[in-house]
Amino acid sequence: MTSEEKELRLQQLNELQFELKKEIERGDEHAIKCIKFGYIYSERYPQEYEDYIVALKAYNDNEAEIQELQTIEIDDHYEQF
Repeated sequence: MTSEEKELRLQQLNELQFELKKEIERGDEHAIKCIKFGYIYSERYPQEYEDYIVALKAYNDNEAEIQELQTIEIDDHYEQF
């Protein structure tokens, strides 16, 4: 992996994280409203809740990949044959 590839992947992951975080925050806000009215979010809106869980898992998986990428040291002077 070159430093350019690493930076590109980190940028892609960070952009995706931004979108996932917005989706998670929307779910959190909706869940809070449900609680205020005495509803159980996962029962009242099962598909939305499932989407929330998928987004949360993807966010956490991406965070792990970001952490892993950040530990990779690139030697741009090394030529691969």
